[in-house]
Amino acid sequence: MGKATETARKALVEAEAAYRKDFAETVEVSTKAMRAAVEQLFGGESPELLAKLGPVLDAAGHKIGQQAFEQTDKLLENVSRQFNPDDPTSPFAKQAKVLADQQKTLTDTMDKNHLALVGKVDELAKAVEVQKAANGAAAKTASVTPLKGSTYEAAVNRVMDGIAAGLGDEYAETGTTVGVIPNCRKGDGLLTIAGGAARVVVEMHDSTARRAWGDYLDEAERNRDAAASIGLVPAANRNGDQAIRVLGPRRIVMVFDPERDQVDLLRTVVQFVRTSAVVASSRRDVEGIETAEECIQQAVIELTRVDSIRTASGSIRKNADKIDKECNSVQSSLDRLLNQALDALAGVALEATDIAAENSTSDSAGVVA
Repeated sequence: MGKATETARKALVEAEAAYRKDFAETVEVSTKAMRAAVEQLFGGESPELLAKLGPVLDAAGHKIGQQAFEQTDKLLENVSRQFNPDDPTSPFAKQAKVLADQQKTLTDTMDKNHLALVGKVDELAKAVEVQKAANGAAAKTASVTPLKGSTYEAAVNRVMDGIAAGLGDEYAETGTTVGVIPNCRKGDGLLTIAGGAARVVVEMHDSTARRAWGDYLDEAERNRDAAASIGLVPAANRNGDQAIRVLGPRRIVMVFDPERDQVDLLRTVVQFVRTSAVVASSRRDVEGIETAEECIQQAVIELTRVDSIRTASGSIRKNADKIDKECNSVQSSLDRLLNQALDALAGVALEATDIAAENSTSDSAGVVA
C-alpha cells in the first residue's frame, strides 16, 4: 500500500508539472493572439488606445494563469490528501486501517490455532511414545516368556486337537499342569494313543533363545510318561535354520507356523512319531516288531528329505510343480511305510493273542492228563 501511494503521488506531481507547462503556453499564445487582434483593430499612426490596452491585456492574462494555477494546486492537494496514509481523514488511510485490523485479527486467530495444533501434536506424540513403550514391553514379555499362555501355543493346540480327532486319539493341553516330576510343567501338550497304549508329548517354543532340545524333550517325556516327543517352533532361525531336525527315531523338532504353514506335514510327523511311540511301548521281541522298526527307520530317511525339498522350494520358485510332486511322493511313501508299520504291529497283537490261546490250551491239557 505504501508503494502504491508513492506511485500515485509521483504521478500527480508529474501531471501537475505537465499541466502547468501546457497551461502557461496556452495563456501565452492566447495573450499574443489577443494583442495581435487589438493591434489590428486599434492600430494606426497614433496607437494610443493600444498602448493603454497592452498592460491591461497582460495583467488579465497573468491573472487568469495565476487563478488557474491556484485552482490546480488546490485540486492536486485534495487528491494527494486522499492518497496520504498518514492523514487519518483520507479514505486511503481508513482503508489501510481496516486492512491492518483484519490482518491483526487473522494473525491472532492463526497464532491461536497454531498453539492449539502444537498442543494436539504434543499430545499425539506422547500417546505414540506411550503406545511404543507398551508394545515394546509386550514384545519383550512375549520374547522372554512366550511358552505358557502364548498365542502361538494356543494356535498349535487348536491344530493338534484337529489332528488327534482325525487319528482317533486324544489330545490334552498340559502346559499349566505339573507332571510326574515334582514341580515340573514341561510338556505343553500330550497325545494319548489308543486309550493309553502310548503317549507323545508336544512342546512349543516361541522364544528367540536357543534350546538344547535333546535334554529338554527327554525330561518332557519323563514328566508326561511319554515314549516320543515333538518340538515345534514358528521359524527356521529357531531350529538351526532347518525345517525339520530328527533327533532320533522318536524325537523330531520342526518348523510350524499355524498362520502360514499347511497342516499336512505336521500331520505326517505326528503319524510318524505316533507309530514310533507305539513300537517303543510294545514289550514283545517278535518278528513284527522288527518289521515295524525297519519301516520306521526308512520313514526317518524319507522325512529328512523334506527339509532339503523345502529349502529348494524357497530358492527355486520356477520348479514349484516339480518340488510339489516330489513332496507328494515323499508324503505318500511316509504314509505307506507308517501303514506297513501299523499292520506289522497289528500282526504282533494277533500273534500275541494266538500264543496266549495256545498256552491256555496246553495248560488245560496238562491239567486233564
